[in-house]
Amino acid sequence: MTQKYGMGYSKTFIDVLKKRCIKTHAQFLIPYLKPGMKILDCGSGPGSMTIDFARYLQRGEVIGVDIEESQIAIATADAKRENVTNVTFQTADVFDLPFADDTFDLVFSQGLLVHLPDPIQALQEQRRVTKKGGIVTARSGYARGAIFHPENALLKEAWLFHNQPLLGCDINHVHILCSFHPKYSIGEIVRKFKSITARELFREYQWLKEELWGGEFWSDGYYVATVGEKGNWKTVERYVRLQGSNGRAVQLRLL
Repeated sequence: MTQKYGMGYSKTFIDVLKKRCIKTHAQFLIPYLKPGMKILDCGSGPGSMTIDFARYLQRGEVIGVDIEESQIAIATADAKRENVTNVTFQTADVFDLPFADDTFDLVFSQGLLVHLPDPIQALQEQRRVTKKGGIVTARSGYARGAIFHPENALLKEAWLFHNQPLLGCDINHVHILCSFHPKYSIGEIVRKFKSITARELFREYQWLKEELWGGEFWSDGYYVATVGEKGNWKTVERYVRLQGSNGRAVQLRLL
């Protein structure tokens, strides 16, 4: 089954993927990692997690597979540079893995299943190459909602609040109504706003930068429209206040 990775392979995005390691993305597996194990990392990308598995195992063997040859080249070069010798990488299709039945003690994937048209088929193929009594495990996002286990009322409340429309906010952009002295250009105002808000958010939530693709909070673009005091200011103000709210606006207070 031919696959194409929807996130692309820009240097910025690959640099973000390279920050992944077992402690940040697979800590739950540490108690199960034993010397001499044979591990398969499906959708290994630039290989940072695969290499980390190899470091943990020492005397074990780790193989990373990915559909993209450029990622295999990056991962292989990094393993060589870091002198990790018990790891190898090769191109492979997760729906048709080039390994015999019962080959691996543990098969892992990070952020893979959410990109596949048939994740169950991929898991079945991973099960095929896993030894009896072995482990098939995955860490993957669920983009359509949230599942909390065990039940946690506070997390549920936070999730519901997160999904409420906010003042001046849609799902992927923010509306701002502001006035400023004409000696300042619009570009300067936008840059100041983005710089200050990003700085304060990263200061308050230090983990946030690691979760963002490219580590950037704001995208480069913006759209600007103007309104004068003699225009219908109240109409514009009300539009911004109730944007996307359906009558349930929540005040967004950042600074």
